[in-house]
Amino acid sequence: MSFDPISAAIDFGSKIVDRIWPDATEKQKAEAAQIVAQLAHDENIFSKEVEDRQSARQREAEIATSADAPLLNKIVLPILAIGVLVLSFILFYIVGN
Repeated sequence: MSFDPISAAIDFGSKIVDRIWPDATEKQKAEAAQIVAQLAHDENIFSKEVEDRQSARQREAEIATSADAPLLNKIVLPILAIGVLVLSFILFYIVGN
């Protein structure tokens, strides 16, 4: 085996260049992996939020249809909805005049 100084210098130089300026594809792969991980995390959060809302809807439906629940618990949501609607009309009337 003979020692070729030119090829050794080129190989050494390419290793230095790779360490200083890493391959763009590696950087792009790392960014893509980070984006995929973020999307998976966001999907997990969204599914947990949907489950939470579904359980809240189910709980309110059970309260509204239960014979054992007091009348106040059954009508508190409709009263709040009507109150918010009336207050918003009053505020729009005040702002409009």
